[in-house]
Amino acid sequence: MQGAGGRIERALRSGETTEAYLEDFWWSALSRRISNEELRGLREYIEASEDHRKALEDVVWAVLNSNEFLLRR
Repeated sequence: MQGAGGRIERALRSGETTEAYLEDFWWSALSRRISNEELRGLREYIEASEDHRKALEDVVWAVLNSNEFLLRR
Protein backbone atom coordinates (compact mmCIF):
# COMPACT_ATOMS: atom_id res chain seq x y z
CA MET A 1 0.00 0.00 0.00
CA GLN A 2 2.74 2.47 0.89
CA GLY A 3 6.08 2.85 -0.79
CA ALA A 4 9.40 3.30 0.92
CA GLY A 5 8.66 6.97 1.53
CA GLY A 6 5.00 6.52 2.44
CA ARG A 7 3.29 8.05 5.41
CA ILE A 8 3.23 4.84 7.46
CA GLU A 9 6.87 4.09 6.76
CA ARG A 10 7.90 7.62 7.75
CA ALA A 11 5.89 7.38 10.97
CA LEU A 12 7.50 4.06 11.90
CA ARG A 13 11.03 5.29 11.11
CA SER A 14 10.59 8.53 13.02
CA GLY A 15 9.33 6.84 16.15
CA GLU A 16 6.05 8.76 15.97
CA THR A 17 3.61 7.40 18.52
CA THR A 18 0.62 5.37 17.44
CA GLU A 19 -1.65 8.02 18.96
CA ALA A 20 0.01 10.85 17.04
CA TYR A 21 -0.19 8.93 13.76
CA LEU A 22 -3.86 8.07 14.25
CA GLU A 23 -4.79 11.61 15.29
CA ASP A 24 -3.08 13.07 12.24
CA PHE A 25 -4.55 10.47 9.92
CA TRP A 26 -8.08 11.03 11.28
CA TRP A 27 -7.83 14.75 10.60
CA SER A 28 -6.52 14.10 7.09
CA ALA A 29 -9.03 11.41 6.14
CA LEU A 30 -12.16 12.34 8.09
CA SER A 31 -11.67 16.01 8.95
CA ARG A 32 -12.39 15.39 12.60
CA ARG A 33 -10.72 14.42 15.84
CA ILE A 34 -10.47 10.70 16.60
CA SER A 35 -12.67 9.78 19.56
CA ASN A 36 -11.15 8.37 22.72
CA GLU A 37 -13.00 5.11 22.12
CA GLU A 38 -11.69 4.81 18.55
CA LEU A 39 -8.17 5.68 19.65
CA ARG A 40 -8.21 3.18 22.51
CA GLY A 41 -9.50 0.32 20.34
CA LEU A 42 -7.16 0.98 17.45
CA ARG A 43 -4.14 1.44 19.70
CA GLU A 44 -4.89 -1.93 21.34
CA TYR A 45 -5.28 -3.58 17.92
CA ILE A 46 -2.02 -2.13 16.58
CA GLU A 47 0.05 -2.79 19.68
CA ALA A 48 -1.21 -6.39 19.91
CA SER A 49 -0.15 -7.03 16.33
CA GLU A 50 3.19 -8.65 15.62
CA ASP A 51 3.54 -6.45 12.53
CA HIS A 52 2.74 -2.83 13.40
CA ARG A 53 3.15 -1.69 9.80
CA LYS A 54 0.57 -4.22 8.61
CA ALA A 55 -1.80 -3.24 11.42
CA LEU A 56 -1.51 0.45 10.49
CA GLU A 57 -2.18 -0.44 6.86
CA ASP A 58 -5.29 -2.36 7.96
CA VAL A 59 -6.54 0.72 9.82
CA VAL A 60 -5.90 3.00 6.85
CA TRP A 61 -7.74 0.67 4.47
CA ALA A 62 -10.65 0.31 6.89
CA VAL A 63 -11.04 4.08 7.14
CA LEU A 64 -10.68 4.64 3.40
CA ASN A 65 -13.41 2.06 2.78
CA SER A 66 -15.73 3.37 5.50
CA ASN A 67 -19.04 5.05 4.77
CA GLU A 68 -17.88 8.09 6.74
CA PHE A 69 -14.89 8.59 4.43
CA LEU A 70 -16.97 8.04 1.31
CA LEU A 71 -19.60 10.55 2.41
CA ARG A 72 -17.05 13.20 3.38
CA ARG A 73 -15.02 12.92 0.19
